[in-house]
Amino acid sequence: MPLTRIFLTLLCATGLAHGHDIWIDAEPLRPAAGAEVVLYIRGGHYFPSSAIGLADRLIGSFTAATPMASRELTSAPGKNERIARLTIDESTPHRVTLTIKRPPLDEPEAWARLVLVPADGDDRPDAYAEGRGLEIVPRTPLSAARVKTPIAFELLRDGAPVTARIQILAAAGGTTWLDCRSDQPAGFIPRHAGRHLAMAQVGAQSVTLVFEVQP
Repeated sequence: MPLTRIFLTLLCATGLAHGHDIWIDAEPLRPAAGAEVVLYIRGGHYFPSSAIGLADRLIGSFTAATPMASRELTSAPGKNERIARLTIDESTPHRVTLTIKRPPLDEPEAWARLVLVPADGDDRPDAYAEGRGLEIVPRTPLSAARVKTPIAFELLRDGAPVTARIQILAAAGGTTWLDCRSDQPAGFIPRHAGRHLAMAQVGAQSVTLVFEVQP
């Protein structure tokens, strides 16, 4: 067995996967109202490919929320990923949040986040933030995310802006670092269309966010 595969197997079995390695993806990312979305909990070091299936005991919570309601989600193991399903029952943004908590810790070690914006729905960036835990929050409507068009990001802890760096990986290739300040969001100018993974760490806690950029 290749050494890389042995290492990843041990990583999953012992629950040592770092929060930066875990993200939530979906198909589609811009669903129609009433559509069913397939959610994927994925992980690894080569986004968007997944090489880590998160163990059940590391999942602290898995929820979907709109400004009006919240619900618990369940996921099932797949090949190097976990799979869940969500019906888009409102025309407002749906926040999908996974907390990763390693026993016996009381607080989450990491958050994986995703914002689903229904096609032709009400795209309001003020609905993107939960106000709890660590969050990477776009301050530009995700429906307007286009190549060479600036997107503003804030990094929040329990709803308050913090100073830290955000790393963004494009599925098409390339890495960008953003410097977020507590008094000013950071601007990101996409060079590629497609999915992107934003990652940040503050102290011992980390957060990821997947978003899509149109041509």
